[in-house]
Amino acid sequence: MPILLLPGTATDSSMWIPSAAAYLSRYRSIMVDPRDTPKSDQSGGPYTPADLAQEALAVMDVEGVDRAHVAGYSLGGAAAQHLAVEAPDRVRSLMLICTWAASDAWLRHLFSWLADGAEAIGMEWANRALLSLTLSAETHDSDSYENLLMFLNAWGQSSDGLARQLRADASHDVSNKLAGIEIPTLIIGAGRDVFVPIRYQQSLAEIIPTARLEIFESAAHGLPLESPQELFSELTGFLEDQ
Repeated sequence: MPILLLPGTATDSSMWIPSAAAYLSRYRSIMVDPRDTPKSDQSGGPYTPADLAQEALAVMDVEGVDRAHVAGYSLGGAAAQHLAVEAPDRVRSLMLICTWAASDAWLRHLFSWLADGAEAIGMEWANRALLSLTLSAETHDSDSYENLLMFLNAWGQSSDGLARQLRADASHDVSNKLAGIEIPTLIIGAGRDVFVPIRYQQSLAEIIPTARLEIFESAAHGLPLESPQELFSELTGFLEDQ
């Protein structure tokens, strides 16, 4: 059974490639480069996670995949929720990483502040802000922080593209439909996540009747980048039970 991997804001398929090669060799990995990232098209206007879910379905169609396990991180997790709600026959199981069911006032204000800053100040500021909010203190204290900052600055995402992604984050709300999900679901949260704190994953787990919640207590929002071995060990264990 293939696995569809949906990245988060300010990331693309490159966030999954090393981990998929190392830990998902038994599965056919299908990775999506969402709109407004350097390897994909720029959007002509605003969009929502529901639109990203439709794009993911289109990728599955092009790849000739009728059904897949679906893993989504952050904004990709928001799109994965829409996929499970709108096309449950296409989803074998669901893995939601550091994501949320609905953007409340706090998240809307956070995403809007970052979007406004990206447009008004520029990408170097936006990349520093995103890394400050998503990486652990240990990463900030290491050379990895500056290396990641240099990578993001060279990666080439536009400020308009990032702002549109962040406004898609702010628009997300599928909370009134999640109780109908019957697909096996793993929800993963990070205990030190200050960007999308664990209360949002706890809320997801309360809404989705088939959900199991796992918390990585010492991790931050950048869990897939900072602790890929631990994350993918959890994912593969879940997949083996399906």
